[in-house]
Amino acid sequence: MAPTFTNSSGYTTPDSELESIVPVHPTAARRPHSLVVQSENTSYTDEHITSKYYNRGADVTVSNGQFTVTPTIQPYEFQTERAVGRTGSVLPVSQFFPQRLTPQYIDSC
Repeated sequence: MAPTFTNSSGYTTPDSELESIVPVHPTAARRPHSLVVQSENTSYTDEHITSKYYNRGADVTVSNGQFTVTPTIQPYEFQTERAVGRTGSVLPVSQFFPQRLTPQYIDSC
């Protein structure tokens, strides 16, 4: 069976009629309520979200053909700010185009 072409954004979500109308993909849109994880390893303040994670692994040693497996735990603590930082900057057009933008200049480009 030959593949069929669909006019899609390439996201792995189902096709939607809103793709051509909405400038932001529906899964990336801001929501009025934030996601809250209820866990003893996650804590919230007005400024930060702090999460504890324990990476469980094992060390294996071999001595005279005998394998010894020793469990290991590496604790991590992650902290992120709740407020989304501002990114980017606004630069005047003259930073990129020092010449005056006249129709003749644009046509010569």
